Amino acid sequence: MIIVANASNVNGAAKQLTQELAARGFHLGGATNGVGPEERLDVSKVYYLPAGADVAASVGRVMGDITVTRMPVPVWITGGPAKLGDATVVVMLGKDLASKKRMLPV
Repeated sequence: MIIVANASNVNGAAKQLTQELAARGFHLGGATNGVGPEERLDVSKVYYLPAGADVAASVGRVMGDITVTRMPVPVWITGGPAKLGDATVVVMLGKDLASKKRMLPV
């Protein structure tokens, strides 16, 4: 499962990307927000736990070949590690993609 965290300061951006990724066949949890040092990012990135490496790579490609790296501990999202639940991938949605009407390439 994938969680999208809004780290862009664009209201509703994580929810929109969640819907766009779901429309592409990915399994998503509820959108959340970035916190702490990742509350505001200029550039989006994808984090993964070992079990989600392949999904993270796919999401990174679909989003325009954005950076994909191992998930930091703690993960900087509202609710922290408890928010992850079954999710193995977290998309940190930065300003680079959140300001676009459609975040994913057509």
